Amino acid sequence: MDRRAQGLLLLVLAVLAALVVPNLGARSVPGLPRAAAIPGPPNTGDCLLDPLQSSFEPSTGRRIWTGTPRYAPCAGDRVGEVVLVEPDVDRRPRTRSLAYRPSDTCTAAAAAFIGLPPDLAGRDRVFGTWFPAVSAPTVRLAPDVVQWAGGQRWAACVVLTPGTAGSTVYPTSLRGTFEAGLLPQAFGTCWDTTDPVYSTTIDCGTAHAAEGFGFADDLTGTTQEALDTSCRRLVDVLTAMPDATAGGTLSVGAAVVPDEGEGGNGFALCRVAAPADRTLTGTLLGLGTGEIPWE
Repeated sequence: MDRRAQGLLLLVLAVLAALVVPNLGARSVPGLPRAAAIPGPPNTGDCLLDPLQSSFEPSTGRRIWTGTPRYAPCAGDRVGEVVLVEPDVDRRPRTRSLAYRPSDTCTAAAAAFIGLPPDLAGRDRVFGTWFPAVSAPTVRLAPDVVQWAGGQRWAACVVLTPGTAGSTVYPTSLRGTFEAGLLPQAFGTCWDTTDPVYSTTIDCGTAHAAEGFGFADDLTGTTQEALDTSCRRLVDVLTAMPDATAGGTLSVGAAVVPDEGEGGNGFALCRVAAPADRTLTGTLLGLGTGEIPWE
């Protein structure tokens, strides 16, 4: 090979080296790096779309919530509904549970969402004696780990159906269902018999003998007559029926269970009971002028 050919070959090799060697490592990508988008907080009215998991921790008396909450506006299936988004005052990351402790503002917002009367929206006694048996169960969910790392500090108050612990999907909104007399059966507290001691709680959508509307654990200074009177007032509010006795067919009053121990005064249940020869197959909550759900 003559010198001119050798020179040309060396020139070609030099050009190839200039093109190849810089690309032997990581290849550069045009443009500027961007962080992945972090979902923002949910909005009031959004749906919780995916079931959560929860377990009770006996050592602390707390319920531990796990899962990956996903929120979005929806018109169909949902696990829960966001009724309030509060600023986070705890300011501690959720390491074991997705949920914060309950708050009175969350409880009140959930009760208002389903349409409970304002005086029954909290967890306090009503009419001096009774804790209402109906409530709107809630969970206050925190930002997930990524949202927390991104600086988000909020708590989403989510209303669920009772007894489901965030694991059951339901097809339509709970908004205003109490006022409309359309509360799901799960909101009721129903018993298989009228015996206040030996009765078993059952689904209000099945045949049952009685439904509870309140619980009283301090009977100091009360009488049966006073308990019956305040119980009837509570039932009137919670059923919205023009006549909670349905023309005398249903029995409305307080069932008192004495304390057989020392120093106690027992407890009382405010209930509506069907006659011995009939049963009910639906809750009376918010029934209004609707038909009595006889079997």
